[in-house]
Amino acid sequence: MKGISQAMFVAVVTLTSIPAFAQNETKVWVEEQTMLSVTEGATTVLPSIDMNVDHSFGYGLGMFAYGLASPGFSELYAGPTYAPADWIQVGVAGGLQDTGDFRAGGFLWVGCPQAYAIFLAELNAAEEYWFRGIAAWKPVEAIGVGAFVQRFAGVGPYLEATIDSPVVPITVWAAPTLVDWETSNGIKSLIGIRAHL
Repeated sequence: MKGISQAMFVAVVTLTSIPAFAQNETKVWVEEQTMLSVTEGATTVLPSIDMNVDHSFGYGLGMFAYGLASPGFSELYAGPTYAPADWIQVGVAGGLQDTGDFRAGGFLWVGCPQAYAIFLAELNAAEEYWFRGIAAWKPVEAIGVGAFVQRFAGVGPYLEATIDSPVVPITVWAAPTLVDWETSNGIKSLIGIRAHL
C-alpha cells in the first residue's frame, strides 16, 4: 500500500507541474472518505483517501488518473476519456492494485447544472468487481440530493453540499443508512470531504 500511496503523490505532483496540465483544462480533487459500519452493536470505521486528475486536450478527448489508499487495499490506474458533448463523458483505464495485480476501471457521467448521474466500475485480475452509482438532483447550485449504490456498502439516500471557496472549493457528501444487499446485516454509512484543487 505504501508504494501505491507514494505513486499517487508523485502522479499528482508531476501532472500538475507540467505546464500543459497546470491550466484550467485540468481538474484535480483529493478526498477523504470514511465508511461506518454498525453490525450487532459493534462499530467499524474504515477510512480511505483517494484522488483524481482529469485533463482535457480539446475536441472531447482527455485523460484521467485515479488512486485510492486505505487500510488493506490501494489502487492506481489511468486512461483516456471522451466527451462527445458537454452533458456526457466516458473513461476507461488500466493500472495496478496493492497486490501487484492488474486492475481496470471506468466511468460514465451524464449531467447538466441541475442534475447528474455517474457510474463507476472496477475489475481486477481475479475477476472481482466493484461499482458505485450516484444520481443527484441539485435544487440549488450548492446542494444535491439523490440515490447512492455501492458494492460492499449498499444502497440508500445521497446528500452533498459544496462550499465554493475562492481558495479551495470543498464538497461534503454523505450516503447514510445504506442497506447492503449482499450481507443483509447491519447498517453502513459513507461520509466524504473532497477538496477541489
